[in-house]
Amino acid sequence: MLRHLAALMVLYSHCSSVFGVPDFLYRITNGRLELSSFGVNIFFIISGYLVMKSRISTPGRFHFGKKRLLRLWPALAVATIVLTMFIGPVASSLPAAQYFGQYTTWHFLWRNLLFVPVYYLPGVFQGHAVNSPFWTLFYEMLCYGILFLLPANWLRGYRHWFLGGLAAVFFVKLFSTVVVPFPFWLTPYVYGISNMMVLFAAGSVYWLFEKSIPTSKGFLFMMLLLLLATIIFPLPQHVGPVLQAISLLFLVIGFGKSTAVLHWPSWDVSYGLYLWAFPVQQIVVYHLLGLPQLPEMVLGITLLLTIPIAALSWWGVERPFLQLKNRKIGSQFLNGG
Repeated sequence: MLRHLAALMVLYSHCSSVFGVPDFLYRITNGRLELSSFGVNIFFIISGYLVMKSRISTPGRFHFGKKRLLRLWPALAVATIVLTMFIGPVASSLPAAQYFGQYTTWHFLWRNLLFVPVYYLPGVFQGHAVNSPFWTLFYEMLCYGILFLLPANWLRGYRHWFLGGLAAVFFVKLFSTVVVPFPFWLTPYVYGISNMMVLFAAGSVYWLFEKSIPTSKGFLFMMLLLLLATIIFPLPQHVGPVLQAISLLFLVIGFGKSTAVLHWPSWDVSYGLYLWAFPVQQIVVYHLLGLPQLPEMVLGITLLLTIPIAALSWWGVERPFLQLKNRKIGSQFLNGG
């Protein structure tokens, strides 16, 4: 449920930003929080918690790597190929021969297949981005890669070092005017590393220490009040984002572990929504003639079109590949057996 909620947050925010209008959360908080960033933060906290659990419980790092690739890559590959080979030439202002003759067309294809995002196809959507949300997948895979390299027994044995390192990162974010002393060539990656990867690490550390973390309703209510305070009040620089990240961490995982009131079905179209909502939204905006420039209308039409596509992605691509995650074909070789 939380993943679907996060995907809808990103979708709604993009339906506003395509017209140059900030989403409602950005407006009412005077720029302190954007709905799309809030949704992405929820994704990375959940991912850090669940993927650390997977890393510890998976025998062999290569089996872990296979499981992570099967979760993300097939649906991304299908979306990238469809965007490049089918939607691109139809939506492009260029003739098909010229479209396929452009270097940028094939650059878009192979880079996105490798989780290194490229956003533009020649002549498509008047030069606007085709797949804006894809950029977060690079950082997701980078987090997976770090856990892949670290031995499972080392993660458990040195968990206090992880906690100390995470605390140091939050200390720097809180008391420094520069998040971390990045070299200039890493400047474009500052936000992804210092925000999303930190939240992934926070979710991972939570799993390592969850038996020692309070989960009472009173504690979670305090975290809710703290989160609301960071949204409502103009706190000092860096104080708000740090307190917001900490409170959101406890709330997201605490809610995710709580006793279910509403039992969500076994299917999960959140990843399909995340991948497909933006290109569908662009098609709605740039190719449905006579459409009023209203974010809410774009949101409604985008949802009507995207939910069936996301369901096809789940049942036709994601679910079949997820069923391969625990197969041991070739695992003796991969794990050094």
